[in-house]
Amino acid sequence: YLADGEFTLDSASLDDYKRRCAGMYVILDGTTTDEDGVVIPGGAGERYLILKEQVEGLLAKYGEQGYDRALLLDVCNMVEHPTCLEGEFEERFLDLPESVVVSTLREYQKYFEVRDDKGELLPRFIAVRDGAERGAETVIAGHERVVRARLTDASYFWEEAKKKPLDELTEELDGLSFIKGLGSYGDKRQRLLKLIETDLNLGGVDKAELRRAIELAKQDLLTPLVVEFTSLQGVIGGELARRHGEPEAVADAIAEQYKPAGFTGDPKELPKTAVGAMLSLLDKLDTLAGCFAIGREPSGSADPFGLRRAARGILGIAMGIEDHQSGDLKLSELDLSPLISTAVEGFVRNRDKQEMAMLQLMAFMRVRTERLFVELGASLKATRAAQNLDVTPTPDEQYQRYMDEGVPTPPRMHVFLPTPHVVWHLAKALTKAEGSEDFANVAAGFKRARNILLKAKGTTFGTLAPDKLVEEAEKGLYNWLEENETAVDGFIRIGKFTEAISLIAQSRSVIDRFFEEVMVMAEDESLRNNRLALLERMVRLFRRVGDLSQMA
Repeated sequence: YLADGEFTLDSASLDDYKRRCAGMYVILDGTTTDEDGVVIPGGAGERYLILKEQVEGLLAKYGEQGYDRALLLDVCNMVEHPTCLEGEFEERFLDLPESVVVSTLREYQKYFEVRDDKGELLPRFIAVRDGAERGAETVIAGHERVVRARLTDASYFWEEAKKKPLDELTEELDGLSFIKGLGSYGDKRQRLLKLIETDLNLGGVDKAELRRAIELAKQDLLTPLVVEFTSLQGVIGGELARRHGEPEAVADAIAEQYKPAGFTGDPKELPKTAVGAMLSLLDKLDTLAGCFAIGREPSGSADPFGLRRAARGILGIAMGIEDHQSGDLKLSELDLSPLISTAVEGFVRNRDKQEMAMLQLMAFMRVRTERLFVELGASLKATRAAQNLDVTPTPDEQYQRYMDEGVPTPPRMHVFLPTPHVVWHLAKALTKAEGSEDFANVAAGFKRARNILLKAKGTTFGTLAPDKLVEEAEKGLYNWLEENETAVDGFIRIGKFTEAISLIAQSRSVIDRFFEEVMVMAEDESLRNNRLALLERMVRLFRRVGDLSQMA
């Protein structure tokens, strides 16, 4: 609309079209995002990059260059020819909770807040308009007038919110609907309280603090301030809890319960406290379990309840990216499988339906794990191998049990979820090993051994008997296992997966020789079973670092 007329193309050339559009104040943009709304690596278009450069340049003047990436994408899609303008507001508004000011700027005005080199909020903002500098002073004055009105409203709502302790709003949660079919927020509160009373490992979190945080977590949704500024949910609850004398751990947890909104891989997005991380994880898990239990899982691109983002948030908290962990939360002990089972049981009474919902939810989590880990640098093969650690029962055995019992199951659905912390660090180690020729050969040997064992399924091997090993090659494999099994196991127990994988890769020569010289399926039943038992021992050990057949 800033163009002064039409134009005619001389040829059907995309480059010419872009050039001519730019002359008419329209910069074409090819920014691409994944289904979670995150800009894919290398997917930033021209307009996005121009806007990014301007915003970062203005923020750099004051020292702090951090900004909301999702907001940058939103603004990029709202303008055709971005120009950044600086405005300011009265310092008195900085007396409000910082989150209130930031939310006002971001959520309602689509402005970028400005911070100094210490990260302290300044009474300034960056607005984006279409076109160049024409009438800039008038435009800035208009933006400043709107910000002043918004922050004045926020000040009033904040003063009103402070008048009531959160406890006094608890009964009103029963009248506040959550998701159709999943009851009210009062029901959600009761489910979470019941969940933490079960005998589950909560990563070493103080149950009393977590219980109190759950009791007060959702009441701020009833305050006019959060009704008006929806992005302040949780944050306002934390501020009010602190002002009314709740323990710091409880107030912090309430404020952090929605973090991360949709994990992009930046540890700064994650909760800083253990109680906050666990509250966020359980809250998201309750939503996921409920939606899968009543058949409201995502379909295609449709995800009205943000379940993909919720899954990414759970994984972000639990995986320990860049060795981040929230407070003293014990990530290596944070097993999602029993949490998922218990959460699903809170919605469904019928046993078959419980298992079906659990299977579907776990399969969904596995897919989200693959997408997130690959985004963050792990290979797909390594991620799939890491997710299939040795467990009892194995995924295939569990699948078969469901089939035998007549439970309808999607094809080849795995139901085991190792701890995300272990899977992430193992996937990184496997990715690093992927280029090694020795490791590739060992993976191929593992796959061959696994296939032999699958074909012999139903056979009772008995106990491996070293005195029945007759070939030098099979003795060599047995000796290697005897000498290295304890060391591999020791590395795995302390999380040194790179060292464990490196040691396993050193078995290449003995495995190659075994398959070159030994006939596993010998006619002699005693020899055959003993060799199968030897392969089973090797596969069981190597499976401790994942299903290496995925890497072959």
